Amino acid sequence: MQISQQDSALASGLEGAPNFRDMGGYETLTGATVCRGRLYRSESLANLTDADLAAIERLDIELVCDLRGASERKKYPSRWPSALRTDWMLLDIDVDLRAGNVDLRGALIRDPTSEGVRQMMLATYRIFPAAMASGMGRLFRALAELDGAALIHCTAGKDRTGFMGACLFRLLGVPGDAIERDYMLTAERIDIDAAVASHRELLTELLGFEPSHGLLTALFCVAPEYLREAFATIDEAYGSFDRYLSEAAGVDADLRRTLMNRFLC
Repeated sequence: MQISQQDSALASGLEGAPNFRDMGGYETLTGATVCRGRLYRSESLANLTDADLAAIERLDIELVCDLRGASERKKYPSRWPSALRTDWMLLDIDVDLRAGNVDLRGALIRDPTSEGVRQMMLATYRIFPAAMASGMGRLFRALAELDGAALIHCTAGKDRTGFMGACLFRLLGVPGDAIERDYMLTAERIDIDAAVASHRELLTELLGFEPSHGLLTALFCVAPEYLREAFATIDEAYGSFDRYLSEAAGVDADLRRTLMNRFLC
């Protein structure tokens, strides 16, 4: 199914998921372009409106990769158009405070300040490469077999989704400055006040105290240093991103070529 520019534009911001967006349009180092209408990213799908569901129906999304943990999926069940025949990949990436990760929760309880949030986020991104490698390989193999489009999402659509999307972009040859630019788009898309309000109860339960507005706001911010920390961890542990893909995620040269043929125009 061919995705029209009009339908693709509908996915650049939904009422119930303002961070839902098309990942296409970026030029690679070889002069190719990431195709529009084939890759999408989003925050939670729990608050999609009926109008959002109608817009999604036209996007031919065959695969939804949900990076959230089981507790998040239970608390915030996804809404999705019943008319779509969609496969769901549940990767259960619980390296996130919102997923109830014990180590990250403990770090923030010990230092419930904006700097404490920063240090916790840097620690989170240092863990991402190892924690997400297996799921990354599984997702990339599934993407290589798709005829339609795919959606990758988590709860806020910024950290787990941001890292996974950045790795896919890097595999496809998107330059680093463009990868960071896409990552930072979340700062423009996300409604921090709404995110703070909707997650206050959950985070109060996780931390055992009601977090301040400043702490909550800091949790929903994005910063280039977070993503850079993840890639620095990859370089330190594996020597290069290519070796990380092959040794940790199981993405060989043939799969990489298939993905480039599938998602580059």
